[in-house]
Amino acid sequence: MDTQCPANDSVHRRVLVALANHLGLPERFAVDWVQLGADGSSFSGNQSDNRSYHCYRAEVLAVAKGKVVGVKDGIPENVPKAAKTAVPITLETIGGNYVMEDIRGGRYAFYAHLVPGTIGMKVGDSVSAGERLAKIDNSGNSTEAHLHFHVCDGPSASTHG
Repeated sequence: MDTQCPANDSVHRRVLVALANHLGLPERFAVDWVQLGADGSSFSGNQSDNRSYHCYRAEVLAVAKGKVVGVKDGIPENVPKAAKTAVPITLETIGGNYVMEDIRGGRYAFYAHLVPGTIGMKVGDSVSAGERLAKIDNSGNSTEAHLHFHVCDGPSASTHG
């Protein structure tokens, strides 16, 4: 997989979003986390089966103490590397199943592409650093199981970053 990281040539670093008369770089500090096997690949076996991906269903842990301010759940997982996603991609579905956490100081942690039904938090819940939030999947705008994580300056994944 062409892992996206905060390098200057990353797609995440350069995506410009226009919303409500505002231009922003919401994924400026985004990283797509995968787990590589001994052969350097993110999967082993059938690349069209989510269970073949090393990080599939791995636990997602909170990066800091905070409060849950957003949750999306119930979006089905995609078939890896398929030409079409399980649902049409819109502002509502782009992150798939996700958790948005207010980590204080005007910063928000966004954890995306999670397994439906594994999110153990609801809006308003307090979170401890290292607490289990959900499991990694391939939902939303995703071609394989991975954790999309970024920090932004508002309680929306489309906030400036």
